[in-house]
Amino acid sequence: SPPHSLTVAEWAGTKKRSNKSDIPFPEQHTASSSSTTATTTTDDDWKDVHRNIKRMDQLYDATFYTWLKSEDNVLVTAMYLHRIANEYPLERIANALKWLVSDWRWESTSILVRHVTVDWCNKDG
Repeated sequence: SPPHSLTVAEWAGTKKRSNKSDIPFPEQHTASSSSTTATTTTDDDWKDVHRNIKRMDQLYDATFYTWLKSEDNVLVTAMYLHRIANEYPLERIANALKWLVSDWRWESTSILVRHVTVDWCNKDG
């Protein structure tokens, strides 16, 4: 199957397999009118990481965006992403990492990628 449809575990050949590649990210477009709110989603909504994180900030009255984009939190972010990376297709992981490190220093990017991918291996080990 094409690489974009595989989870990281399937692509890397690790022993840990996941059935969660079909689980969508919980992002939604919301269009408000004067009396009603309509919610729609599309298959490509996950690609707009910036919008999805900002939406989470609104939904949960939180500061996910600021916290995630801060390089000071690179180790905690890396540990969390390492735990969930095998639950999503490689294309989604790459898209999220690209957004996350877009304005980071090389050192922080290196730390993040090393921690997230530490146990990835191919069929040869």
